[in-house]
Amino acid sequence: CRKERWVRLVKGQVEYNQCFKCAHQNKHRSTWKGGRHKTSSGYIVRMLYPDDFFFSMAWNDGYVSEHRLVMAKHLGRCLHSWEIVNHKHIRYPAGSIEDKQDNQIENLQLVSDDRHKQITILEKRISLLEKRILQLEIENIGLRQDTR
Repeated sequence: CRKERWVRLVKGQVEYNQCFKCAHQNKHRSTWKGGRHKTSSGYIVRMLYPDDFFFSMAWNDGYVSEHRLVMAKHLGRCLHSWEIVNHKHIRYPAGSIEDKQDNQIENLQLVSDDRHKQITILEKRISLLEKRILQLEIENIGLRQDTR
C-alpha cells in the first residue's frame, strides 16, 4: 500500500514490510474458513456481521455459538441471554465432543436455567446408576460362576 508509517528496526532492518492492515488482510486471506471454528471446549462458533438479523446475540468479537444460532433461526427470533439451548444427547453420549458439535434442531431444546440444572443433575445421576448396574452385573456373573 506504500503508506507512510513508523517502522521498528531489528538489527538494523525493518521488522515488517507491510502496514498492519495489509498484513492482517493477507493473513486472513490464507486462513479464512468462512467464520466457523471449534472452541477449546469443543463447541462450534460462527462469525456474524453487523447487518445480520441475529447479530445482537453475538459476543463482543462477533461470534455466536452455533447451537444457539440454529435454535434462534428455528424460532425465528433472537434468543435472550438467559435462555439456554441444551443438547439432548440423541446420537452421542453426554459431554462428548461429537454431541457438542451435533447442532441439528432434533438434538436441541430450549430450556430455562433451573430446568437446565435439573436436567444436568438427572443426567449425572443416571450415569452413576448405569455404572453401578454394570458393576453389579459383573459381580453377579462372578457369584454365579462360584456357585457352580
